[in-house]
Amino acid sequence: MRSARWLVATVVLSGCGASLSSVQPARLTPASHLAMTSTLAVNAPVGSAGDTLDALRDLDGVAGVLEPAEIELLANAVNAGSLNPPVVDPSVTLAYGVNRFFELGARVGGSHVGAQARVQVLRVAPGIYGALGLQVSTSLSTLPINRFNDRVFLERYRRLDVGIPLIFGYSASRVHLWAGPKLLFSRVRTRGHLCVRENDECADQVTFHGSGSLRYVAGQLGIAVGKRRFWIALELTLARLRGDGQLRGMRGTTAMSFAYDPSGRVIQPALGLIAWF
Repeated sequence: MRSARWLVATVVLSGCGASLSSVQPARLTPASHLAMTSTLAVNAPVGSAGDTLDALRDLDGVAGVLEPAEIELLANAVNAGSLNPPVVDPSVTLAYGVNRFFELGARVGGSHVGAQARVQVLRVAPGIYGALGLQVSTSLSTLPINRFNDRVFLERYRRLDVGIPLIFGYSASRVHLWAGPKLLFSRVRTRGHLCVRENDECADQVTFHGSGSLRYVAGQLGIAVGKRRFWIALELTLARLRGDGQLRGMRGTTAMSFAYDPSGRVIQPALGLIAWF
């Protein structure tokens, strides 16, 4: 039953968290060529994301008129689900090789869009490469956390992610191997309300504004196997997460504040297809 709930939660929260996966070899796209990378990454429900699921599951037991402890429970679930939810993240990345040493790209996912640039900092024949990148993405949709409990109404969800990957590896016509560190910084803002008492409609509520920031220190390891211009890729990202979040709310004339400080490990496996044109 727990595994099934993890799966449901992961699918429901699809694409609303930080994507650490890059699925790009250390060699840049050849000059005047276009690369397309389609990926499916999963923020596995362990570590910090597993703690988020624990908070979300507790929503099932909330009923009737909420006590202060239950209001705090809902606030913690919103904080956790907003900052580091378990996600399935499908995306497509297009990258253009401006020249041998510079690449520009764009990334579009189910609920996010972003841009990136990479510089070839190492190029040693026959096939040793290093690349330094900058990635920026922002969310396009509201986090559907209210699907876990109809007392939660998240009216606004905004997320900005800035990633800096440094990748080294080996590239040949049939195989790419890469590994390296990645830093990622996230900023999250939310707005909505929690229903404290409801009959046919909400009779008493806590309106809130939330904000939070996260810092990921990650390591990436990937392999792509194929021939000439098409490769199937696998990448594993392991990260440590530190962050802080807060909801500030009002219930009538009473001010309320709830803090949440996520920390722990993050595991993101990814499967992708890389094509150069």
